[in-house]
Amino acid sequence: MRIKAERAPGAQPRLSRRSLVVGLVLGLLLGFALAVVLPDGTVRSLSSTLRNPGARLRAWQLRRAWPVLEVDVDFESYQRWMRVVESQRQGQVALSETDCVTVQLGGAAGGLPATLCPAPARLYAPLSSSPAFTVELAAGARLMGMHSAILAPADAASVMGMGYLRTLGAVGLAVPERRFINVSVNGSGWGAYVLEALPEEAASAATAASGSAAGLVMVTFDGTELPWPYPAAPRSYGYAKPVLTSLASGGGEGAGVELPARSVAALESLASGAVTPSEVVDDQALARMVAATALWHGATELDWRTLAFVSDGATGLLVPLPAGWTPDAATPFLTPLMAHPTMQREIAVWIDRFCDPAVVDLVLTDGDLEALFVALGGEAGALRSTLVGHQAAMRAFVEPSRTLFAAIANDTAGLRIDLRAILPFPVEVLGLDFGGQGYLAMDSAWVTEPDPAVLWTAADGATVFAGRVGSAPVVASFVVPLQALPADLQVGRGELSLVTRVWGLEAAIPIAVDSSPAWGQP
Repeated sequence: MRIKAERAPGAQPRLSRRSLVVGLVLGLLLGFALAVVLPDGTVRSLSSTLRNPGARLRAWQLRRAWPVLEVDVDFESYQRWMRVVESQRQGQVALSETDCVTVQLGGAAGGLPATLCPAPARLYAPLSSSPAFTVELAAGARLMGMHSAILAPADAASVMGMGYLRTLGAVGLAVPERRFINVSVNGSGWGAYVLEALPEEAASAATAASGSAAGLVMVTFDGTELPWPYPAAPRSYGYAKPVLTSLASGGGEGAGVELPARSVAALESLASGAVTPSEVVDDQALARMVAATALWHGATELDWRTLAFVSDGATGLLVPLPAGWTPDAATPFLTPLMAHPTMQREIAVWIDRFCDPAVVDLVLTDGDLEALFVALGGEAGALRSTLVGHQAAMRAFVEPSRTLFAAIANDTAGLRIDLRAILPFPVEVLGLDFGGQGYLAMDSAWVTEPDPAVLWTAADGATVFAGRVGSAPVVASFVVPLQALPADLQVGRGELSLVTRVWGLEAAIPIAVDSSPAWGQP
């Protein structure tokens, strides 16, 4: 006999197994339809919102508070403009005045006539899904404090550029203004954009700060002739053409003809290796730029497309002007600039400073960058973890387990040690540790046939071994005379170590000397 359960009066009917299966299938189909129909990333964003409601709410509030820039352009100009943007994106055309359109800016701009041009390749990478363009206003007019700016689609990576500029501003460099806004073109929302002043704006700030009566010249680089895809990195600088803009300060004559000529001569001398970077470039400022690039972008290469300089007529130095756009490793700046030991030393010093864990807390609290990152589609916490990862790579750069390779070689005059560079930074040789039997400080007189480009004695008496650049080997050697060795030295007992450190830093790094060839008979 089958017993049937009785349902109490007023109770809800229990769903059958078939109904549950049907509901599950419909739910899966609905989820699939949402993933297909909704914009890319919407489902991921909803999931992230559920996991981090506080961060997403703050990001939503932040984005709603951004100003709206309304762009009005006639239909014919708009169609022509989009064709030019697409052609340039494919590397087919160079910019000219005929590629620009006149528009009316409203909303946050308050109603201003402006000229929009497709963004040049040196300021914005091609192949973007949304167009980028430069904005030029009439004389005296300002858009959110800027007279000329680039307007490019914003994403989470754009926040890295914001943090990069704020970090450099905090260590004394003149940086352009950068803001996030919402853009509408002919009433159609184009989403979030980043507005960054062109180098002229930062150059004006440098001009005011300098007060140089000899005048200043701004140096940028035209990449119009750079083919797409980009050529091999070592050859890319051959396409860079200096563009000089005089910035007269105090009515000086230096910005007329003489100073631009001197600026070009300085760059040519730097490219040929005829002068050291310290003679023509503010190496302190440039080293800060490289360290900040490593922190925010995870790379130590500077990109000539996004780099500018102000040439100070009084000092004769080129002072770098950074930009917030992500540097491209395919278009690095001058190799001799980064290969010189004194420049490498300054870079190592600033990378070491930016490795401090407290730096991440400091830079992230400046301007609510983590909320900005989430507002532009990033995951909560991902910005911090990215910076911490960059710091780990930077720390491995300046605190390596091994600074160079050292091996003993046969030599009847004494203990000969051959060296081979493996780091891109100069290494200072402090002395030898004979495995607990004594320590011997390095003496520059032991260096055999010293080459100033490889191994030399610095002004402070340090014996410095040049860093490796490119694939060419960097080798040197020194011989410790027999009479200089510790008394009662028991050969082969204990490990022979060379005590080193990255030049300019404090941490000593001992490395084992390969003793297989001749440690038996010093």
